[in-house]
Amino acid sequence: MDAKLFVDWFPEAIYDFDQFAAAVAWLQWVCSRVQELPDVAQACRAEESLGLNCIQYAGPEDGADLAALLDGGSQARLPDIEMLRTIVNLTLKHLLQVHPVLRGLALEIAAADSAECARLTLSDGRLVRIYLDRDTHASQVVPQLLAESGRRFHRRLDSEISFFVFAQLRSALPLRLNASVLATGMRQPHIANGLVRLVWSTPLA
Repeated sequence: MDAKLFVDWFPEAIYDFDQFAAAVAWLQWVCSRVQELPDVAQACRAEESLGLNCIQYAGPEDGADLAALLDGGSQARLPDIEMLRTIVNLTLKHLLQVHPVLRGLALEIAAADSAECARLTLSDGRLVRIYLDRDTHASQVVPQLLAESGRRFHRRLDSEISFFVFAQLRSALPLRLNASVLATGMRQPHIANGLVRLVWSTPLA
């Protein structure tokens, strides 16, 4: 496996590159010594700490290409919502510490039973409400954003921004329905790109 391809897909994982390299080295060692896929799968299950998951590729005739394997597979394999919220909040804290555009913005982590993950205050005073959505499929993201836009219009929430993090969205660029409704995937660069768009955007009059 080419490590550069991995970093291109998962740039936030460069901080764990040593662990990734060790896992790949082990996997290559296993694959060079076994002949059948079930043997590889069994070896992966025996080493759970490496975080490897052996998935059989069914081929394009079943409606999936190889990229689908990098998208995390079925919804059933997604972590629980509490773990995903923790990941999003840690990502936000990290970005506000190190990102040159986002550094220093005020962040408030929401209570565990809140619909929001966090609230971010931009330098012009606009409030960004950050939500996590685990279950919405990528094909249904736009209808959900349209519904949120309609809700905001009727409530006249012009000074607030709804920022959705969709666990199943893999778009490299944020989806911005309008000035106050935006969505990204969960990867660190995706969240960063979305927040930077908000910082650099012109506030509503």
